[in-house]
Amino acid sequence: MSKAGPVRMGKRVLEILFLVSVVACSVAVFRHRTQPKTMDKNTLERRAAATVDELSESSANVVRLLPRMLAEGVKASTQTESARLNGALLALNRLDATLENDPDNFGARVERARTYLTLENKEAALEDLDHALQLQPESTVCLRWRSSILSDFDLDEEAISDLDKLLSIAPDEYPMAFNNRAYSKAKLGRYTEALEDAENALSALPDSEYVWDTLGYIYVGLGRFDEAVEAYEQVLERKPFSIYALRGKAVAHRALGELDKSEELLERQRNLDPYYCLHWEYTEIDQHDEDRKYVLVSDVAAQRRAAKK
Repeated sequence: MSKAGPVRMGKRVLEILFLVSVVACSVAVFRHRTQPKTMDKNTLERRAAATVDELSESSANVVRLLPRMLAEGVKASTQTESARLNGALLALNRLDATLENDPDNFGARVERARTYLTLENKEAALEDLDHALQLQPESTVCLRWRSSILSDFDLDEEAISDLDKLLSIAPDEYPMAFNNRAYSKAKLGRYTEALEDAENALSALPDSEYVWDTLGYIYVGLGRFDEAVEAYEQVLERKPFSIYALRGKAVAHRALGELDKSEELLERQRNLDPYYCLHWEYTEIDQHDEDRKYVLVSDVAAQRRAAKK
């Protein structure tokens, strides 16, 4: 189930609580300012107590509604997610039938790849995108999607090749492609090349937390740890709960000898996601979930490389 619905509902509830408090306090201030200046002490105390009671009652009413509001939010999110997945499965059945009769139907190949991505089946999406690009080698949609999947599978040389082609076809239309290429280059240790791409991305997308995160990663690789800290701070200003930025900033602080700051960031990261913990130079992989992901990545990469020989 997607966490976005409940998170949005929780934020909405906090906003309501805040607004209730603001309104109640505003009323209290207004009443205070409009009180007759000659009012005796007992009357002032009674009115102050009444205002506090009203504020408490308003907040209590919202608090009483919290479980119901959150439950309704989770229910609505679950229903939306279920409808989305059911729609994707129905579309997949239809597309399977279309492609069985016409395997070279480009539109159906692309649509089925998109549907597989909705279902988080990247391996199947990759196969369809391979076929679609054989039919239309300059499809920018297919190049963007395939490069992203290839990078996820640690096939960064192939990802860079797709992004090179994409940027040669439409150099001004996809500035995020510079960021994605920078990240793939950095993963391969090509930090100087990566920095040039990341700076190009930043000039077009100065408020993108993704670009700032890539810059932080590159600066760490180049040993420019002060700049890495600054880049990750830019990420955390825009996305305070980014476990990747918290991790990267922790690494940079440790490299600068600032161990207390590093440990504080790691603790925040552990609180947000206990299955993605960093202990100084290495990441501990949760044995139950993440191992399967990395085995899948390794298998897909190995099969693809073997097929190209």
